[in-house]
Amino acid sequence: MRWLATILFLLCTSRLDADTSVFQKLLVLRFAEEEVVPLQDGTLDLAKLSSKEFFHVQGEAYFIPGEFIDAVYKSQAEFEAFIQEKNAIKVPLRLKTFPFPIEGLNQTFGTFVIRVKNDKKRRLAIAVPRLYHPFELSYADARETHRLLVHERLNKDPTRNRNSSNSTIPPPVIDTEGDFLLFGKASAPLMDGQSTVNISSLYLGEEAYINRLGHTTRFYATLISGSFLTLFIFYFFIYSFRRRDLSSFYLALFAFTSFLMSLLYVTSFDITPQQLLDRFTMINLFSICALQFYLFDKISFTFSRRTHVTLMLLAFGVAAGASLGVMTRTHLLIAILFMISFASSSILIFLTLYLGLKHRLSGINFFLLGTTLNSIFQFPIMLSYIFRSNTENGYNILLANFSMGLMLALVNAKEFAVTYRRSLKQSRDLELKNKEITFFNKNLEKLVDNKTKEVRALLDYIPQGVLSITEDGIISKDFSAHLTVILEQNEIGLRSFKELILDRCELSSDMKDQAWQTITASVGDYLFNFEVNADKLPAEFCYDIHHKRKYLKATWNIELEGDVVVRLLVTLLDVTAEKVLEREAEKQRKELNLIQELINISPSKIAQFFSTSLPLLKENQRILEQHESSLNASAIRMLFVNAHTVKGAARTLQLKDLARQIHDMEDHYADILKKG
Repeated sequence: MRWLATILFLLCTSRLDADTSVFQKLLVLRFAEEEVVPLQDGTLDLAKLSSKEFFHVQGEAYFIPGEFIDAVYKSQAEFEAFIQEKNAIKVPLRLKTFPFPIEGLNQTFGTFVIRVKNDKKRRLAIAVPRLYHPFELSYADARETHRLLVHERLNKDPTRNRNSSNSTIPPPVIDTEGDFLLFGKASAPLMDGQSTVNISSLYLGEEAYINRLGHTTRFYATLISGSFLTLFIFYFFIYSFRRRDLSSFYLALFAFTSFLMSLLYVTSFDITPQQLLDRFTMINLFSICALQFYLFDKISFTFSRRTHVTLMLLAFGVAAGASLGVMTRTHLLIAILFMISFASSSILIFLTLYLGLKHRLSGINFFLLGTTLNSIFQFPIMLSYIFRSNTENGYNILLANFSMGLMLALVNAKEFAVTYRRSLKQSRDLELKNKEITFFNKNLEKLVDNKTKEVRALLDYIPQGVLSITEDGIISKDFSAHLTVILEQNEIGLRSFKELILDRCELSSDMKDQAWQTITASVGDYLFNFEVNADKLPAEFCYDIHHKRKYLKATWNIELEGDVVVRLLVTLLDVTAEKVLEREAEKQRKELNLIQELINISPSKIAQFFSTSLPLLKENQRILEQHESSLNASAIRMLFVNAHTVKGAARTLQLKDLARQIHDMEDHYADILKKG
């Protein structure tokens, strides 16, 4: 990170107004030592210059509107008179992106004139870094006159020109010993009623250095273009393997649009420079839009899907609207939308940085550096588009996108490195798990045997009867030892639960059938079936074995595989002793209740009750003895009447238990009478 911080420091501390600063060299990709010389009043003085490489000529040249003037040598006095005679005007000579309209001039063609003072023999090459329209450059000194270069087909009527966006031409070479003049013929259409005839700054120097300048510029421009193409292929392949990773898709779009801009900048096309600039600007707008899409995706976890889509549509709308403004030459629309785009991008960048630092996202330091460099390069571009300043911005845009693309590649590389380290850690963890599994598999038989012994010991000593029921109601061969004590049978395993237990229970046939159907239907079926029919399974029943009755309490559980019941687990507990104790307790309770009821009645009433009720009961006994084989209706009616009378007397004296028993007898007689 130290070398990146050093570059950032140099960029921020360079003098932006000096053409030889580090910043300026990066903008135009000029890494040779150059000397900037001023062109004053259309005259360049080389007498005091001693650079061994080349001179960058900037300043003011003379322009003669409305005439194509052939090259002819003139002395200093003749040159001054010539300029006055032709009413020449001064125009700026500097490197700029496209031909800005010249205020106060409405001519579509004319001639540029530059006088060069030279005090010694020189072999000079002349390079024109950017040509905006068809152009013819001629040379004249005291000895000879000849044309140096002709760029495309030139005509006074600009509509008949053959236009090209080619920004460089092979540098012509001149051998000179004294002063000379340069004549440049040019024609271009009007824009907003003003002339767009322009000339770029010039490079003069030794042939080897000028050629090296062109080769170096093209090399670095091609390098940047190739870097964008490489980034596009890289991100596109990532996206092709991870279709859900839209951030890679947006970065691929960003790299592709940057590649198209670099291609426009270094390749010749049969379009005018203005058309080239329009296309360059529109592609740059959508490049910024792709970068905004990427930032939206990075912070998408902070807002809803609907908000995410809305913000992306707004970003695309701003880019499309600004492109429409470029095509229709709507300057106000371009300025407003460029400011909106720059402001929204800045907000997005700061928001991403804040969230990245807050959540400690990997690669955030590279992202910080990339956004800083991008802002440094993009800010003057925005100002030039808003205020229409005459500055060269092509390389600014390329370097801004290149710095951002490079830093985002480093961000992704950092993310991949983090992911790779995590995968290595997971791989090591998985290797340890595999070793544990291998050890477990090697000792599985021993472990299973130990667990089986533990389960067997539990089943042998647990004081309950535990068994499991598999399909078709068959009892598994594994059951607790105490089950044989409860059922008083040794042959239990692999027998039918119905045969062994249900058929010996004192349950109604209907209850037995429902329980058996529930058992056979539950095993092998979904859990829902068991839950619906679990109430059909008896929780307590009387079990008859060897003419001996046992009361058993049953608990029903299930074993699942997924949602399917694979077996029923039944626990039987012998509660016979508890039931005997309950019956004895109930008998004693009834006796105590009867004694309590007798105590609550006066002796005279008790004596009267017995004296009236006892004869009636004896009469019933006699009737039953006389009609032992069969009872007629009149006998049953007499039994019913006597029982009803005794029941009424018992209720009057609050002898509840006696009244309840006689009431049951009365109901029995009534049922017989109803059935006839």
